[in-house]
Amino acid sequence: MPGDRRISVVTGVTFVVAAMVSLVLASLLGAAPLTVSRAGLLALGGVLTLVAVSGETPLGRATAAILVLQVTVAVVCLACLSAGVLPERPYGDGAVFSSFVTEGRVVPRWLVGSTAASTLHAAVWGLPPVAARLPVAWQSANAFLALLGTVCMVGGTLALLRRWPGRLSVLLPALTPVWLLFMSGYTEYYPLIAVPFVAVLAWVFERPLGDRTPTQVGALVALLPLVYIGFLPVACLTLGAWAVVRPEGAARVVATGLVVAAVTIAICWPLGIPHYFQALYGVMNFGEANMPARYVGLSAGPTSLVFSLDAVLTMARAREVGALVVWGGGWWTMPLLLAATWRAWRAGRVTWLACRRDVRMPLGIALVGVQVYYLAFMVPRLGPVGDVDLFFTTYLTLAFMAGRVVDAVGERIDGWRVAAVACALAALAVAAPWLVWYGLPPVP
Repeated sequence: MPGDRRISVVTGVTFVVAAMVSLVLASLLGAAPLTVSRAGLLALGGVLTLVAVSGETPLGRATAAILVLQVTVAVVCLACLSAGVLPERPYGDGAVFSSFVTEGRVVPRWLVGSTAASTLHAAVWGLPPVAARLPVAWQSANAFLALLGTVCMVGGTLALLRRWPGRLSVLLPALTPVWLLFMSGYTEYYPLIAVPFVAVLAWVFERPLGDRTPTQVGALVALLPLVYIGFLPVACLTLGAWAVVRPEGAARVVATGLVVAAVTIAICWPLGIPHYFQALYGVMNFGEANMPARYVGLSAGPTSLVFSLDAVLTMARAREVGALVVWGGGWWTMPLLLAATWRAWRAGRVTWLACRRDVRMPLGIALVGVQVYYLAFMVPRLGPVGDVDLFFTTYLTLAFMAGRVVDAVGERIDGWRVAAVACALAALAVAAPWLVWYGLPPVP
């Protein structure tokens, strides 16, 4: 069909241009020159893109092809882990999380998920009949967490795309490099919560927020920071947006939240609520505790978690932020969000009246603003390479909001959607091998 050919041409051109941009950015960030094997991966990504987005339902075909690709990557990485040839990824707090799980302990800032992981490890991996039959490569807590995280990511991605089919807002986060990292046998806490985070965003923006009951909102805002303390801003903004629409239900939301939080903490932290908050404060790394030498003296204050404004407004920090975006989130997320927002403004969708009618619009703007602030100002205690996964909420929020704006503005325009997918796949084909397999180069 002529329309399909037009879409394929647009897709092909977009992929080539995006691949060239990605290669230039990778080169500027210190990646080695393009080799035959890496060129092959890029060519495979191009073929996959053209095949996936051709036909009468390009977005549906793209979703199916991407799922096959991700499941293949997950299976290959688990096989490499079993054979002992999976490279060690020098990012994150995987060693800390593994030691806590081995000892059956709980990490305060990861309360709910670490409780579940430690309990499951003891209940399954700790059983003598199971432990006796496990191959040597699978006996450690590291291997258990790698398998658990991969299963959560693969199963969660499938569930997300089935629950919200045809939504670019749900598909694009799955095309970020960090998403593929979390699917690749990565030992960390974040693979356990990345899918729930995107599911929360999709649920919040699915329909007008005022349609949600006080019980639903109260439970959500209470559980989010207990799952991961980094979800606290999302919880607060969601609560504030809901209260603007339905202020009469604020007391019920607060009551529900307090009850849910108290019960959850009591279950996961038997030493009591006051002791939990003391422990949480103790692991938050306020001020210059555990600060890398390169960042000493750059924080906003003696008890601050963030950089000072002067430290952020430097070329060194700009290079670090750029590296984080390219390697972890995909450079295309912010340009796509800005382009889609401009189109929405031209179409008359972004107005003061629209913001007053539907609180989801200012909520989305606030979420993007908070996440961009987090990316720029939060001090990465392991350095910009070691903490590339720390900013996963920013990467996923930008991808989600970009897809949501395209969904809202161009629901009938497949060209916009497939071009976005082609751009994301090109960036993924360049960044993912470095992030997942070769290891990231130091920030220049």
